Amino acid sequence: MNNFSYQSQLELRLVNNRGQSLIRKRSRVIKLGNLQNDQTILHRMMYLKKKAMDKSPMQKIARVGLGAFLVVAGIGHLTFARKEFQAQVPDWVPISKDDTVVYSGFAEIALGAALIFAPAKQRSKVGKIAAAFFTAVFPGNIAQYKDHRDGFGLDTDGKRLARLFFQPILVAWALKSTCKS
Repeated sequence: MNNFSYQSQLELRLVNNRGQSLIRKRSRVIKLGNLQNDQTILHRMMYLKKKAMDKSPMQKIARVGLGAFLVVAGIGHLTFARKEFQAQVPDWVPISKDDTVVYSGFAEIALGAALIFAPAKQRSKVGKIAAAFFTAVFPGNIAQYKDHRDGFGLDTDGKRLARLFFQPILVAWALKSTCKS
């Protein structure tokens, strides 16, 4: 029977009955089929390693902050800022402006909650989905600028133009706050 001990963040040490140490990368050890008795210990060590390798506190703050921002914005879509958000909906969208704002509000609440509560394995995917969402709504920001629509205090072309430069920042924020490395 093999004994397992945690050696480093990247390796586990297998010690066979003759006292010989065999160092294997964790991914190879996991794939071995004869770990029935020690699987619980192995899974616990993997959990502790993953927990120790969690993202930096700043990355977590950025991810949770973006998630909270999306939840508040989504609530705004549904309640207190509904008219303001309608100013960003381009005329070419095939459904009514109000329906567009409501649907995007639900999407923002869901994305925000996912950014905050998604398990570590899913965060990168959620970040990519959030980045895609920010990219998808960018034409609305362009339409607000092009059509000279006021909303959220963006009552001049200069302010609306400046707003356009913040959308790429949101895309980068979504990606960087959820990346694995």
